[in-house]
Amino acid sequence: MNPVTTIQQLDALKQTTLVWAVIICLVAFAISFLVATLVPYKGGKDNSFVIRRIWYIVIGVIAAAGYWIYNFLVAVHAIKNPGFKSQFSQTTLISFVIIIIGYVAIGLVVAFIFRKSKFSTVYLKHKK
Repeated sequence: MNPVTTIQQLDALKQTTLVWAVIICLVAFAISFLVATLVPYKGGKDNSFVIRRIWYIVIGVIAAAGYWIYNFLVAVHAIKNPGFKSQFSQTTLISFVIIIIGYVAIGLVVAFIFRKSKFSTVYLKHKK
């Protein structure tokens, strides 16, 4: 990563960080949707929705925490001015919130749109 020494470079880094947060959110959701689809239904008393929920939570936490850690380990060290580092710390928090809220919101919308899918069991309980 190139060293950040000017305010223009810091603004560009902030914008790039937020765009990557949205991309990470979408990729994490796509992975969780794929995993939920691949977990099979079980015969008898079906508790496969629990496995889907656990995977959904784990994938969301890993995506958000992983990107937050990446920002602190890589992006912050590229910033040379201490004042710029404090400005960027707010951006890392915003990107964390974007990933978490976006991940949950997209999940809810998709669960309500596809009520009969395996993914919808992450949020909804199917009536028998």
